[in-house]
Amino acid sequence: MKKVILAVALHFLFISSCNAVAPAMSVRTSADDTDRLLVMPRHPFIINCSLENSDAPNVLVVSWYKSSEGSERQKINSTDRVKTAGDSLVILEPSPMDDPGNYTCVFDVKTAEGRPEATVQVIANVTVRMPGVSINKMEGEDLMIHCKMRGKPWPVVHWTKDAHPIAEAIGNASTRLQLEQDELGFPSALLSLSTLRRPDDVGDYCCHAQSVANAAVGCTIVRVKDKYAALWPVIGIVAELLLLAAIISFCESRKPKPAVVEDPDQESSTDKPPPPGQTAGDVRQRK
Repeated sequence: MKKVILAVALHFLFISSCNAVAPAMSVRTSADDTDRLLVMPRHPFIINCSLENSDAPNVLVVSWYKSSEGSERQKINSTDRVKTAGDSLVILEPSPMDDPGNYTCVFDVKTAEGRPEATVQVIANVTVRMPGVSINKMEGEDLMIHCKMRGKPWPVVHWTKDAHPIAEAIGNASTRLQLEQDELGFPSALLSLSTLRRPDDVGDYCCHAQSVANAAVGCTIVRVKDKYAALWPVIGIVAELLLLAAIISFCESRKPKPAVVEDPDQESSTDKPPPPGQTAGDVRQRK
């Protein structure tokens, strides 16, 4: 009878030990020193997770998940660019637009508080690129400036003109100025200004982007030409020709006229008396 009781007791102990869960475990990541915030470098980088519990098995199954702004968490599968290797995640070719997000490692082990996991937020430095050093426009035309940005999370964007807020520096900004997002979704990336004025709209236009990772700025100089600027050279040439003609005419009018000189031979032949035996009438008839 004692043997039966002992066997039953051992059986229940074995079952309870199999169904028991491990004590709570903490997860340590390679980004703990920066509050689990990682600024994505331009070169390949690794995210590591590990359990801080000596009783945990040496080999554990780890699943990796990623979530972005406004999207649910999805499991990460190894690709040519992203590799998962146990408690490590390797990104071989970082992309500032595709790779930022929340990366979560989940250990396949039961604890009193569920499966241990940890999340690392990966962000990318924002960069700004303007269309050029300067933009030349004619008076009355419309202006469009695209502030091309890269990096996530989405930055806060504002514009200035000559170091002043754009809405204050532009006359009639409520009707002439528009700020819109571009095709990638960056807010206020497109600046539109209608019916350019000279010289009011001439100046230094700057796009400022501020994110959790960093701040960036890009500037371009807008020049507005007079709409009659192409005519001024022609008008100048015509004016020079008219002035030159007036000077020549004035000089000709001031030149002294040459005196009229009579032919001395004609005068002498007229005054010479006729030869003997001839009258003046005969001489005239022979001529």
